[in-house]
Amino acid sequence: MIKQSMGFNDITEKKYKILKTSLMLGSQEDRDELLHDFNDTVIKLDSINESVYEEGLAARMYTTLTLEEERDRLKDLISYIKKRVKEREELSNEYFKVTSDFLEDLGEIRETEKLDVYKTRLNNIIEYLNNLESISKLNTKLEELNVLLNEKYESRNNSNIINSKLENTLLEEFTKLINSDSYYSTLNYEDIDNVYTIEEVCYYIRNNIYTMQEEVFDRSFANWLREGLDMDETASKLESMIDDHSNLKDIVVTLCCSCD
Repeated sequence: MIKQSMGFNDITEKKYKILKTSLMLGSQEDRDELLHDFNDTVIKLDSINESVYEEGLAARMYTTLTLEEERDRLKDLISYIKKRVKEREELSNEYFKVTSDFLEDLGEIRETEKLDVYKTRLNNIIEYLNNLESISKLNTKLEELNVLLNEKYESRNNSNIINSKLENTLLEEFTKLINSDSYYSTLNYEDIDNVYTIEEVCYYIRNNIYTMQEEVFDRSFANWLREGLDMDETASKLESMIDDHSNLKDIVVTLCCSCD
């Protein structure tokens, strides 16, 4: 049946070309009859095109299993419908050029009324699939960052262990230094207000480490370091640690390090 349609289509197209040429040559003899035959031929040619179109259309109306398949089907379907519309427009324009009249009595092309619906659905599917791809890439990136973060946490924990050991070693060495100096071994402080040097501060800390509180090292103490001992850098560090609510151990280590 398809071969018969194709053969019939070839005959109709030849007739269409002959009638078009006759009318364009401007022959007035039997012009009305030629116009009538040309009109019938054009309508018949469009009808043949529509039949071929509907066969192809039916082949594109199937159920898909995935969004990717539906996306590809809709792309093909939309392109196919547009091609048929363009074919009809070209035939109508050609008819107007030959006859100076509009082609009428043509049926509506199937599925053209749903073209906007198909386009909207296609755009929604494409947007959804693009979003899925973006989410997948973000998840992959998050996993990579999470691995990196865990590595940083592990590195920080290891550094804290090392720092803690170094701080203990520092305090031990400082205690040895204080004990080895007869000047500090003869001192006996009852209050930190009686202290006049950073070394004496450290000695006081060493002898009162278990009873001291962070409040001892307040802003007035930082001002004393800056103004009384000219230790501006240590005073600034202490003020920063006060603002950050650092623990007593960190403050003691900072002060002891300033004795070097």
